Amino acid sequence: MALNGNAWPRLEISIGTPLKMEIEGVDEQVGGVFVGMAPSEFLVVQAPRIFAYRNSLFEGNRLVVRYLYSGRVFGFHCEVAGSLYKPNIKLLFLSYPEKVEELNLRKHERVECCIPSVLTVGESKIKGNILDLSIGGCMFTAQDRNIPVVEVGQKVGLICTLPGVSGTHTLNCITRNVSKDSSKLRLGLQFHDLSSVLLSEIDSYMNHLSFFLNLEEPVGH
Repeated sequence: MALNGNAWPRLEISIGTPLKMEIEGVDEQVGGVFVGMAPSEFLVVQAPRIFAYRNSLFEGNRLVVRYLYSGRVFGFHCEVAGSLYKPNIKLLFLSYPEKVEELNLRKHERVECCIPSVLTVGESKIKGNILDLSIGGCMFTAQDRNIPVVEVGQKVGLICTLPGVSGTHTLNCITRNVSKDSSKLRLGLQFHDLSSVLLSEIDSYMNHLSFFLNLEEPVGH
């Protein structure tokens, strides 16, 4: 989203949305919570920990702010407009952004995770975990003494529930890499013939996961 003539961009965000902020002069990223705004004028952020860097919160200092909304990641540049620091009230006021961009924070194709899942190979079912995930496939591991034969190029199914995504899904996969010993199985799987809806849900989950893995601290009150 960019400015259209003299119009200010509409900020797609809701009260309570976690933020990730990078402040000029501060080496670490700081978490906060969006609590309000005056459209085209300023934003209000609750960020108690940010006041550990009060020397960097002078008016006009620049920030980069990123946040997740409806499965999409947005980011913008702004400036410190002011602050309110009292024992029970710690608020940061930011200038309203002139431009808001939709971002893709995934620097790598795969994101690490641990999702309980069940691999189906013919009539056999093996309980295990998805250890990393991409829009094109995943890594599945299991420890079981009764592991069936799985070959490269074989079609298998993967039953799982993605956190934050309703329902249980069966992912059709093709094995691309197989590592197996007497009691441990590790498979590199490529997704096959998934619906656009399911791919969109996987992408949304990856955006959520990537965003929150990049938060270096929990957002507090």
